Amino acid sequence: MGVDGQALNRVVFLDRDGVINAAVVRGSKPFPPASVAETRILEDVPGALALLKAAGFRLAVITNQPM
Repeated sequence: MGVDGQALNRVVFLDRDGVINAAVVRGSKPFPPASVAETRILEDVPGALALLKAAGFRLAVITNQPM
């Protein structure tokens, strides 16, 4: 419970590249995936996200990629 008996909205912010998905390496430099076909979710991510959800967290994916 939060302040004055109100439930708290708990959120976990997850960085996309390198945390949820693997970086794509081109010329020895990491890049974000350029397409869905290049996207590879890291092995432990689905289970970890399920545990966070079961613990009552909302999940938000963020990235700092330039536009």
